[in-house]
Amino acid sequence: MLYEIHIDNTGDGEADISYQFRFKTVLSDTGANDTFLYNTGQITSLKDSTWNRKQFYTVTRTDKHGAHVLGRDLACPPCNVGRTRSPTTPR
Repeated sequence: MLYEIHIDNTGDGEADISYQFRFKTVLSDTGANDTFLYNTGQITSLKDSTWNRKQFYTVTRTDKHGAHVLGRDLACPPCNVGRTRSPTTPR
């Protein structure tokens, strides 16, 4: 999945700076218990083995000097799927 933000600093209708946010999903449970579930237990950390559908993103800035990766494989926080599954997520 790709999201882009285009910024026109000069008022000519053309992007002077663009930011790209590229997301990827990684499934943890692909073995014998292969499941479609988002999580199979409580998620208490970014490395929790019960969190099955982790997402990561890369941020790229493009301007007149070219494209520059600002961050790669940055972890998205888990979705708040309720207090039972995400007990440390603030309300």
